Amino acid sequence: MEKSYKGKYIGGQIQRMDAFGHVTGNTIYASDRAMPGMLHAKVLRHNVHAGYLRSIDTSEAEKIPGVVAIITEKDIPGLNLFGLKTDEPVINNGLLRRKGEIIAAVAAVDEATAIYACSKIKYEIEEKDPVFDIDEAVKDGAPQVRPEGNYHLFDGPPYPPYRRLRYGDDIDEALASADHIIEGYYDTPPQEHAPMETGASLAYIDETGTLTIYTNNQGPFEQGAQIAAIMHLTSNQVVMKGGTLGGSFGGRNAIHTDHIAALLALKSHRPVRFHMTREEEMLHSTIRGPWRFSVTDGVMNDGRIVARKVIIWHDAGAYSGLAWYAVEKCVLTVAGPYEIPNVYVDGYCIYTNKIVASSMRGFGINVGQFAIESNM
Repeated sequence: MEKSYKGKYIGGQIQRMDAFGHVTGNTIYASDRAMPGMLHAKVLRHNVHAGYLRSIDTSEAEKIPGVVAIITEKDIPGLNLFGLKTDEPVINNGLLRRKGEIIAAVAAVDEATAIYACSKIKYEIEEKDPVFDIDEAVKDGAPQVRPEGNYHLFDGPPYPPYRRLRYGDDIDEALASADHIIEGYYDTPPQEHAPMETGASLAYIDETGTLTIYTNNQGPFEQGAQIAAIMHLTSNQVVMKGGTLGGSFGGRNAIHTDHIAALLALKSHRPVRFHMTREEEMLHSTIRGPWRFSVTDGVMNDGRIVARKVIIWHDAGAYSGLAWYAVEKCVLTVAGPYEIPNVYVDGYCIYTNKIVASSMRGFGINVGQFAIESNM
């Protein structure tokens, strides 16, 4: 006799495994974690939008009672880069591309001491002109956010600096054949995820040399590989303990605190917790970046759409994040659920001296649908 799941699973009520802990307040989040001898981490962030870090001096901060470890880029045993494109510095030591990048970090017996120590670190910066708007960033002679330019190079030379989709015949001929041309420009603003729990990590290294991190990142296995490269460890020497997040919405697809906690744990030989403040979360995590769309539809008198041309510009901020991937998704889906015989899409990912764009709830798709449905 065939077993039936109707009523029990299909159409039935299934209790969430974590529901009881959530509603009783017994769930343990990364920001709740503590260990004996644990130190508290704080970071020093520079205060310019663009420039060069010429020098940094931690000697005065090192003398403060209660300070156990201070790190700069010289203390990174492995790769001083992270991200899916491996292009964002863990601790910046040169070209500064957005306000608030980390240039040093402190582990101390309490947060107040760590904050005070950060204030005693001296540094010199040579400022340069920033660029904040995508229209300005693509002009000839614009300040260069990155050495390779302000366009994300999807494939690199000799290929063009955009992702494209072509379907059907010549788009100009198709538009010329239409009875009506409907054009529109649409913008979407930046948006912060604002999860209830801000970025948090607790890292420690045990007697076997294994690095363990309690994290609230939503991709701990992929991000664990990045941590291993930073720490110059093999993947089996890094254990990421996650899964319980106090909110994410896509904002935990990037590393915010794990790398700093891990590096300070390595130097201090003690557990280290790094818990971002709400201000840090808003200013220095990742966001849904701004988008701009040009939509041109060729429509016949009987209502048929015979051509759709879309140009997309996405503000990635200072580093690649997941902005390039969002553009690829947008190019693929922006034509919408309509039968259109001629489609032309170009998608640009532009660098500016701003906060990094990453993923957020349907990223790369819902913004494009907003644009085309507004045009519809």
